[in-house]
Amino acid sequence: MKVLIVSKRNDEGIKKAEELKDILSKRGVEAIFGEMCDGAECSFIRKFSGDYVVTLGGDGTFLLTAQNLSKEIPILPVRIEGVGFLCDLDWNEFLGNIDRFVNEKFSFNYFPRIGIYNKIKARAVNEIVIARARLSKILRIEFKVGETKFNVKGDGLIFSTALGSSAYSLSSGGSLIDQSLDVIHIVPISPFNTKIKPFVVSADKEIKIKLKNKGGSVVVDGQKEESLEAGEEVTIKKSKPLKVITFKDNNIFRKYKEKFLEGR
Repeated sequence: MKVLIVSKRNDEGIKKAEELKDILSKRGVEAIFGEMCDGAECSFIRKFSGDYVVTLGGDGTFLLTAQNLSKEIPILPVRIEGVGFLCDLDWNEFLGNIDRFVNEKFSFNYFPRIGIYNKIKARAVNEIVIARARLSKILRIEFKVGETKFNVKGDGLIFSTALGSSAYSLSSGGSLIDQSLDVIHIVPISPFNTKIKPFVVSADKEIKIKLKNKGGSVVVDGQKEESLEAGEEVTIKKSKPLKVITFKDNNIFRKYKEKFLEGR
């Protein structure tokens, strides 16, 4: 077995990554350690062609790693800090299941993803956001769902997966959606016309987006950001799901209750 360990770039992350590398090596696993990266520094993730990836950090570490994998390699996200809505397994729970991991006695969750194409090519586990790059300017966005065209003025639009409905879209007035539903959740951000509300479409629909004025940007899972100019068009559609290792159920409503309601 060959495993890549990607850790948060801080003392705690590096310490735990080195500890994990030692634990796995003693069990006959070839473990490679790389710190959290940014941009070109992520080449070690893109080049990895082993069996599994373990991330040590929070949801951000997991999302950036998933975005930079060039092959369909299963990921095990382990939480060592933060709320960890996606990283449901904490460090001590992972250590308690280390032999199950080495012996591959686990199951998989399949996290839905959406992709953005044309000028920008990236895939998101949580959401793709079309947002204003300048705080002083309102964005004018045209988007089509099938043959139906919508025009929105405001701070932007969020396109989230069902799993991602627990993140930015929920904070912006969207609904919490059952992960078993294969949908894309569209949530306007501070729309000028308050009559337009969040709505849900089948993930089989292609959504075409055109920016009507300058000063926009595309943000993918809060990690990757690219500028979007007036007249430029992008397409958002369903992408291949991400294979995630788990030792417990992935009940979105349980996690929402535990982490956001009871845990605060």
